[in-house]
Amino acid sequence: MTPSEGDSATRLPLVVGGDGYVPLHQQLVHQIRHLITNRVLVENDKLPSVRRLARQLGINAGTVAVAYRQLHAEGLIESRRGRGTFVAELGDAAKRFAHRHNALQLAIERLFERADALGFDAASVHSGLVSQARRRRRMPFVVAMHTLRAAEKYARQVADELPGGMAAEPYCLTLEDLRRGGRAVLTAYATAHFTFTFASYVPTAEARLAELGIESEVVGITSQLTPAAAASLRALDPRASYCLVAEATGISIGLNVLARHSRLDLGRITLLTEHDPPDTLFAAAPDLYIHTFSAGPHLEELGIPEDRRLELRFSLSDEARLRVSELFSPTSAPTPVARGADIILDA
Repeated sequence: MTPSEGDSATRLPLVVGGDGYVPLHQQLVHQIRHLITNRVLVENDKLPSVRRLARQLGINAGTVAVAYRQLHAEGLIESRRGRGTFVAELGDAAKRFAHRHNALQLAIERLFERADALGFDAASVHSGLVSQARRRRRMPFVVAMHTLRAAEKYARQVADELPGGMAAEPYCLTLEDLRRGGRAVLTAYATAHFTFTFASYVPTAEARLAELGIESEVVGITSQLTPAAAASLRALDPRASYCLVAEATGISIGLNVLARHSRLDLGRITLLTEHDPPDTLFAAAPDLYIHTFSAGPHLEELGIPEDRRLELRFSLSDEARLRVSELFSPTSAPTPVARGADIILDA
């Protein structure tokens, strides 16, 4: 079938029936999605109207309309005023979804091939799948950051965004782990497909995984200052003394955060990094140590009391939370979302 805006898909090769486990509209979604992701239907191919497809299949037009709405939400089809409904051009998110869907189809084919080899028929496979469908859904995934502590923090936050009833199985790695490879990496990717990392680390992670021959969809996440941390910064007394403690690469970002969320005179703030000896940190003797996530353990080890510390606490941005929740929704619809700031103070 060639791309065109003609009536190239007036009769779709679809089969719907009384499958008690899959509603009719989902049967349509699954089959049309499969036709698109396997390139039987390609960009600009015209789909039959709702009424025409309903007549073809002998089902209610409302059922077809519901299926078309879901496919539209997934970015696979689009409506063109006065012309009808067409297969949409796949954007990056839709292409990644199509790739995962094709991988699923291959896994299903291998399952049936194995069942044949073991002497079981399709009905036995169907019965086994129905039984397994009742189990709690598992979601293994990898979070890769500069430090293991940061990976563990964001793994918890990614897990919090998973749909209810889904069991998170996070593997926490550092970017150095990916660079070295080894057993921990192989163990993680034996089951995990998704890798979450800060958006600015995506090219590094993708390149290394490609070198290792590991197939993974790397998802760039962003972070934002928590409302509680922003409120604490706004409440700081400009007359008090402060010391900003951060890794050298994060000092400028920390100052930027203070400039946007506090009334402090940045010129009066003492700046310290991991390169400064502990004596210098003690000698600063501020009223309050403002620090990044990475600097927190160092201050704790030195015995700086908690009431003299304020962490620039970051969490997943609203954009990242939306991306994660939609990524693991029942339809995995690839909805475009606006990019937020890629803050890496937590790394």
